[in-house]
Amino acid sequence: MDSKGFITRYKDKNPTIHRDAFVDVSSRIIGDVNIGAGASIWPMAVLRADSEGIRVGRRAAILDLVLIEAPKSYPVIVEEESIISHNVVIHGAHIHACVLVGIGAIVLEGAVISSGSVVGAGCVRQVKRKDEIS
Repeated sequence: MDSKGFITRYKDKNPTIHRDAFVDVSSRIIGDVNIGAGASIWPMAVLRADSEGIRVGRRAAILDLVLIEAPKSYPVIVEEESIISHNVVIHGAHIHACVLVGIGAIVLEGAVISSGSVVGAGCVRQVKRKDEIS
């Protein structure tokens, strides 16, 4: 694999990676992904933005084995200086600045994690859809 073989265009959507970001060659960056200055994407992380966009802020860290996907109507934002720990799944959520998402946590569609928060290891954070609220 050449050094950019892990970066994949999807239809008309091209990843944008700041020249000061680190992206490990074993990761996959697909579609409408924007990675900011000083951000880091570690081994075997997958950022898949074939429906909506994914934005990774400056100095944010996406650690090993993370899956980030932006399903239809749910873009993903990981703001500056947040840490998404090993084996986390982020599926259509907004992670504000300076957040730690612990090992193995799952953050689902529509969730908003406030600045400075910690999502504990193994937690599941979800938001009920309006049609599910009684």
